[in-house]
Amino acid sequence: MFASGIRFLALAALPALIVLSIPSRSAAQEGEEPGTGEGLGAVVVSASRTAEALREVSSNVTVITGEQVERSAANDLSDVLIQQGFWLSDNGSSKTVQIRGMNSDVLDFTQIQSRVLILVNGRRTGAVHVDQIPVENVERIEIVRGPSAVQYGTSALGGVINVITKKGESDSFTAALEVGFGSYGLNRESFSFTGGRGPFDFAGSFSYEERDSITTLYGTKYNRTSSEKKNVSLEAGYTFNGLHRIGISYAHTRNNNEWPSVGLRDYLGDPSIERDLGRNYGNYILSIETAGITYDGATEEGTFDWSAFFSKSTSEHFSFTRNDYTGYGDNASETFQHVTNVGASVGYNGDLLDFRLGFDYIEYKIKGTYNGDNVADDLGIYASAKIKPMGETLFVSLGGRYDKFGFENFLPEGGSKSKSHFSPSVGVSYLPKEWLKLRANYSEGMRMPAAYEYMGEMSAAFPYHPNPDLQPEESKTWEAGLDVDYRFLSGSFTYFHTDWENRITQGSHPSGNGNWYFNLKESEISGLEAALSADLGEAFELGFRLRPYVNFTYLTKRKNKDPEQVAKASNDSTLPYVPRWTLSYGVSFNHPGIDLEANVNAVHMGDILYHNEFIGYHFTKGSEFVALDLAVEKGLFEIGPEGKYGKLKLRVEAKNLLGSKNETYMDYPGPGRNFYVGLKWVY
Repeated sequence: MFASGIRFLALAALPALIVLSIPSRSAAQEGEEPGTGEGLGAVVVSASRTAEALREVSSNVTVITGEQVERSAANDLSDVLIQQGFWLSDNGSSKTVQIRGMNSDVLDFTQIQSRVLILVNGRRTGAVHVDQIPVENVERIEIVRGPSAVQYGTSALGGVINVITKKGESDSFTAALEVGFGSYGLNRESFSFTGGRGPFDFAGSFSYEERDSITTLYGTKYNRTSSEKKNVSLEAGYTFNGLHRIGISYAHTRNNNEWPSVGLRDYLGDPSIERDLGRNYGNYILSIETAGITYDGATEEGTFDWSAFFSKSTSEHFSFTRNDYTGYGDNASETFQHVTNVGASVGYNGDLLDFRLGFDYIEYKIKGTYNGDNVADDLGIYASAKIKPMGETLFVSLGGRYDKFGFENFLPEGGSKSKSHFSPSVGVSYLPKEWLKLRANYSEGMRMPAAYEYMGEMSAAFPYHPNPDLQPEESKTWEAGLDVDYRFLSGSFTYFHTDWENRITQGSHPSGNGNWYFNLKESEISGLEAALSADLGEAFELGFRLRPYVNFTYLTKRKNKDPEQVAKASNDSTLPYVPRWTLSYGVSFNHPGIDLEANVNAVHMGDILYHNEFIGYHFTKGSEFVALDLAVEKGLFEIGPEGKYGKLKLRVEAKNLLGSKNETYMDYPGPGRNFYVGLKWVY
């Protein structure tokens, strides 16, 4: 492993050596504290698909900056979301995220099944599992809580997570190279860079990580729980006339995992005894490859702007499970997902009115062992307007989107089908003070069924009957809240209520032979969301940054109102896999004088019901747990006179310091206490 780390370091350093002759460096490299992007003046793009100040947005939007990601112990997007208090469902081989009680099952492999839409730079990549998204090249992460069908169409039922990657700046170059080792045979290397020359800009990252089998509950080592991750992210652009940019991008990620296919806890007896799971494991491969091109332009005065993009991605989910323990024998499955995403929009930006008109075309081609061979496409036309009757004090937002869907199943028993849907939204943002925003919003989201959910697949092993009456899922959400950015304090508070109609689930077919997908009439989810942080360094003029923070979500309702709910406990209709509350809190520290950064973060999850079909009852209640992570980065010395060739830093991470039984999915707890130490070169 050490030799592979040295080879990676040598290869990754080549681009740096090529461009080291560029003299200009960013302000952050000169010792200035980079901006956090927080506050009501921060610019976001995900809420309306165009750049706008956060003060104008009427929905609850969370912005996680690249600086926050770097200071945390996060290795991929899943870690970032967990540390922000979002609940993830983790079965060892894959992770999905939940927003306001909505997510996809960890066993769903196609994005059209998802209820939370994962985007990279505003485009669909087919990503469902958030551990497939690297964070080495992240500028910021924008999270829109609540439906966003007007902006993005299908699968934006519960919310949108948009990962925005870095872009280079003209006549500059920055780079970071890290090599380190840790618990469970962890071996990690990464290299990231940004820069530009004249009208050209570029940015990218490479990372590799491998880990042996983990130790988890009761200090037991579970064999065949190893993992390997490879990531590449590249972006380049050309700007002409100062107002027009053409960009190209390429990304590839591949996760290889081994994991017991029957879980780790209840099925294996006494968990304190180490055992060989060689006959009860799965090999899993998750990969995504995406290429795209974008064009952005505007008039000189900025009154009109326009954009267009095209992207194509292929994702693969392959698993080979050996289930001799259960008597099923060997079982292999493979699902390919090809996603084409094309879109364009034009906008008008006036003193009293902003207006945007655009379209999206999305095509999903699926080829899979269980999902069959099918194609689904969506042509959506959307319009949004922002009225500013009181200048920079009052903003009224209106939007609507019309989608036309087509489905075709290529199996002999399949067929074709088409559906249409209209989604509206309306919102108000009012600033009685420069530091205070009051907001209210109503929006709708939807998820169209996948082709195989409509049309079924009558395979011998897992027969699924068609359901021609299957309806799209819909969420209707209203919310009200406030945002505060007063001196050294910033925070938000939101109350939301969602009616979730026609939720798609699966169960036994009425004939008693096989299964099918069907609708549950209505579920109801409501709750409170709150966030608060304080920059004590600024408040007390300490000369360094000390920022405690807390994020909290509490659901007042999480019920299925359909009496035919598949799983119940004690005559209660509580939704499974939806925690009553989640809490994350911590402290971020940055002292430029001694070149020390640190972040400690705790996540507390509680009161959740797991649906388990393999044992003699439907529900079991999960245990509450607190997971504590720590990341410290200390500058060691500068390289060359006045740091001409960069700086060497030491990075130390400790995850799950309390050794919590951090189980977020039935029988699949996360790793126990583990550590990482790495050397980092920053230029």
